[in-house]
Amino acid sequence: MAPQIAITKPVMTTMISSSRMLVMLAMLLISCCCRDDDVVSARPFYAQRIPNGEQVPSPCEPGRSWPGVGHVASSGGGQLNPFGMDFAKAGMSWPAVCALDSDGDGLTNGQELGDPSCQWTVEKPTQLLPAKGHPGIKDAPGTTIDQSMCPKKMDCAAAEEPETRTLEVRMNAEEKIPDKRTTYIAKFFELPDDQKYHAVYFEPVVDNVISAHHFLFYMCDRPVDVNGGKAFEVYKDLTDEGVSSSTSTSDDQQQSATTDDTTGGGGVLADLTGQTMRGASNLLSQLGFRQGAGIVGTLGNVASSGGPAAVDDSVRATESCQRILTGWAIGGDGHCLHPATGHPFGRGVPHSKVGLMILHWDNPEGRVSGESDTTGLRIHYTPKLRQHDQGVLRVGVPMSELSLPPGQPRYLVDDVCPEMCMARLPQIFITGYWLHMHLTGRRIMTRVLRENRVTGRKDEVGRLSDFAFDFARQPFVTLNETITVRGETDTLETVCLFDTTGRTEYTRGGLSAREEMCYTFISYYPAMEGVTKCHSEEWWRCTSWGQVGAAALTAGR
Repeated sequence: MAPQIAITKPVMTTMISSSRMLVMLAMLLISCCCRDDDVVSARPFYAQRIPNGEQVPSPCEPGRSWPGVGHVASSGGGQLNPFGMDFAKAGMSWPAVCALDSDGDGLTNGQELGDPSCQWTVEKPTQLLPAKGHPGIKDAPGTTIDQSMCPKKMDCAAAEEPETRTLEVRMNAEEKIPDKRTTYIAKFFELPDDQKYHAVYFEPVVDNVISAHHFLFYMCDRPVDVNGGKAFEVYKDLTDEGVSSSTSTSDDQQQSATTDDTTGGGGVLADLTGQTMRGASNLLSQLGFRQGAGIVGTLGNVASSGGPAAVDDSVRATESCQRILTGWAIGGDGHCLHPATGHPFGRGVPHSKVGLMILHWDNPEGRVSGESDTTGLRIHYTPKLRQHDQGVLRVGVPMSELSLPPGQPRYLVDDVCPEMCMARLPQIFITGYWLHMHLTGRRIMTRVLRENRVTGRKDEVGRLSDFAFDFARQPFVTLNETITVRGETDTLETVCLFDTTGRTEYTRGGLSAREEMCYTFISYYPAMEGVTKCHSEEWWRCTSWGQVGAAALTAGR
């Protein structure tokens, strides 16, 4: 392990010595600046830089589009296809790649995207023909489509069992996407309750791939008014932006900056090197942080990390719906549960009378205003009960604790699950996880730290991590081997690294894509009743912050 560096409370800048800086810059270059998959994204900004960017036909599914034109994954994010690599090398210049035949199928990129004469530019868009092919996959007439380039349906044996049934829950077609950046739309669903069931496979059904950012599906612990099956908006008082409109660089095109070790130096921050900031109230005070108020900065440059946007969405929508069944985020796929587990619902199972789905619509520049989105979920479930009930636990930095200063290429925040919460998890086994940040997120990990009773130290025994976080690709990860967590001796620590170099104002934690999150959703068994999340802000108010994993995060181990 690399030598440990100090990490601050979420409201402070982390200072790093010169010897650490070289490692830091190298890893940031790998994970942020020079990642090709950051150059071509499925977000609207990039779709606007090529002709017919939002109407590129899918060679694999007739009648559907391929939003992530430059990516192997149709939804975008992750590995680039041949067109994506050419586009990245050309600095996202359409004229430079129009005459190329990136996929080698005999048609130029311009012919496939409806600009055969290569006259179209971002600055002067010309009349286009309809897109007739995909520039990154061989699909010209007379060619055989390479099926290895087509999305694969997840192979889940449990879904094929004769006893398995399917419940499909979708948003309503009559609900139109409003003309604003951020909307959270919710809908209740009645669940089968004639007997106990186990959900064994979750399959997202994404309709409007441009707007659908993520959803969470909660279980409600008491009967609620299902609103006649109608959808309804929640968090109506959200601001459209978590950052002032004066940001210098659009996040959709942001490139991480690299600087020397004097970045952000000087003043009181220079004295914080080598110190762990948990509970250091005197230093918090020097930095302008008032405990309990959630305020950071000077009077002329202050961002509140609390307020209406920084709330827990499972509480504000309805107090009776707090247990997470599953979730999905942009670029993610379905997930098959561990063969020995199933997520319980039905007769005799608390918190399972009704389900609540909350869907986040992200509509930058109003690109899909007025369109419908019937995104939803297929829940494959069975009366053939597994050995263990599975649960979902959310850990990470609470939104109310996030306030990220601008212009920081490597800003670290962390949170530790309090001891009083860990005591409610006698022994659990982690089977998978889903990591979630927004536009400035670059790295995230949750570590399982175990107390060594001989040395008194905390040793890492397991890690859930993504050292190349991609906003456009947030899959559920299934572990090959489970990770054991012992509540008596272990700690769950989450660390996130953000890059705010393109911003001129503080970024707060919140529900908008331009605000930030730092969460890990952990699938585990056996499910523990009443434990749905574990953060330092909870009512148990842990005061022992434990060991910090900043060195592990920045070393790229």
